Amino acid sequence: MKVISLVCTLLASIVAKGHATSKATCRAFPDPHFRTWDNIYYDYHGGCDLVLIKNTIFPGGGLWLHIRTEAFPGWGGITSVALRIGSDTLEIKDDNTWVFNTVPGSGSPPGVMGPGGYAINHASTSMNDAWEILFPNSQYIRIINDHMSSSYVGRIMLEVYADEADFGSSVGLCGTWGTPGLIARDGTTDFAAPVPPPPTAPWEDMGEEWQVDPLLPEPQLFEDAPLAGNCIPNPGGGHIKLIIEEEDAEEICEEVEGPDFANCVFDVMTTQNATWADAPQYFQYNCVSRDFNCQRKGGECTQRINCNEDKHYCQPSLCAADTVPEFLAKLDSGARAGIGGRRMRRLAVSQNEEEDSDNTPPGRRKLQDGELQSLPSGENLSDIHNPCVCAI
Repeated sequence: MKVISLVCTLLASIVAKGHATSKATCRAFPDPHFRTWDNIYYDYHGGCDLVLIKNTIFPGGGLWLHIRTEAFPGWGGITSVALRIGSDTLEIKDDNTWVFNTVPGSGSPPGVMGPGGYAINHASTSMNDAWEILFPNSQYIRIINDHMSSSYVGRIMLEVYADEADFGSSVGLCGTWGTPGLIARDGTTDFAAPVPPPPTAPWEDMGEEWQVDPLLPEPQLFEDAPLAGNCIPNPGGGHIKLIIEEEDAEEICEEVEGPDFANCVFDVMTTQNATWADAPQYFQYNCVSRDFNCQRKGGECTQRINCNEDKHYCQPSLCAADTVPEFLAKLDSGARAGIGGRRMRRLAVSQNEEEDSDNTPPGRRKLQDGELQSLPSGENLSDIHNPCVCAI
């Protein structure tokens, strides 16, 4: 049994794990939870338009990546994402519609964007829709709309896998490349600095600092104009009657590891919805290799003695995940992996069903064999879609 204190775990996660190396990963997913280039985890639950990445010298006229968040009781969701490269703007919404240069649509958007002609890839499964903008050197911006549950909006997640050569001047909620911490717009103030303690929680300062500011020379990317004024604070609260208690949530999230375990438990308890444990951001990639120490892209080295900042990554093809989500296999243009590997257990909430007689925790039901879903193998994925690298 994993015993945690959510607040303490989240506070403890706000520590610098080291500078971003030549390649780094940033993630943002519902609550919203953020992970910076240098592996700092933090949350921000307010509702407004936020600057995830601002990179004014990106090849082809700059790159801006904004998210629109909505404050729900006790948590927040990402309802829209907007990306501008050069003069092209793509907005993706949580209802699976999109707007490309003011033209609305659904399904697969136009094939390329930006002066560099960067490819836009789309995949749809029964569980989620995924969009991906592909850059040279295996870089990507991946946007996933999870629709495993119809109970909540705002279930968009993002992952950016970047190289210093193109993203080295990036600032925003993903962090300031090369400067560890939660860095403000002035480039020096660090909201995560332990001394002196900030007057408010560092994630609140970081979120409000990077609100899209109409008074600054940064674009307004979304089709609908933002609400006037500052970010809408989270109303707090959540479900008064807990069908899923903390112990139940810990069991539901038992396969999730690291700081994401606390995030998963928080999400399940706050929303009283067990499907959060099966959301794309919590998929557990098992990276395997015969001869090398493997790790998830953007993860910590499996053996610190074998890693350093100058030479952190080797060829991704030397490592592979034993199973990957269906959307990732569909996104891969080089190969469609066959069905096989381990099975992923599905957990669901049913408030109207009686508990099973074998002490199944309240708010959960056991799935039958027919509900188990085989997952594709990651062995044949191309480098850009392979979620694993080897640590050397």
